[in-house]
Amino acid sequence: MEELTELTRRGKHLAACRWTADIMRERTAAAAHFYGGAIIAPEENADRGQIGWFLLKGIPMVSQQVHNDKDNKTETFHGWRTTEKNRRAMVEEVGRRIRYFDAIGDGVKIEDPVVIQELKAFIRLKTGRTEAATGYKDDNVLSMAIGVACLGQAREYSMPQVP
Repeated sequence: MEELTELTRRGKHLAACRWTADIMRERTAAAAHFYGGAIIAPEENADRGQIGWFLLKGIPMVSQQVHNDKDNKTETFHGWRTTEKNRRAMVEEVGRRIRYFDAIGDGVKIEDPVVIQELKAFIRLKTGRTEAATGYKDDNVLSMAIGVACLGQAREYSMPQVP
């Protein structure tokens, strides 16, 4: 518990670190490899050039199809794009999975104090939009929501190949 107190300021749990883009992409790639070629889901609307790097390295990632009304065709793009339309459904699905945390293969049990704090500070505005209360972050909540939304593209775990 002492480590936790180092990450606490005025009663708020803080994330342990914020990585620079190069460290984030290298550790994400290493984690994907460690978990047997796991599919990653970098946010397309917060990309900072990472998706191209992952593609060049052959890191498997989620893709989405979006209809382009202008050209009247469906386009596929890599990464995850959060929109107002899918955000609400994603957040509601995370809430459902937390409520049914003990349902095998369906529920999500949260034990991390930083994530629990973010969930407690996650509010619904009068407009219906959900977000972190003033002074709080919602990065972990939205990361969980993206992960749950991408489960349909997930792979079954396999041991990584050792050369």
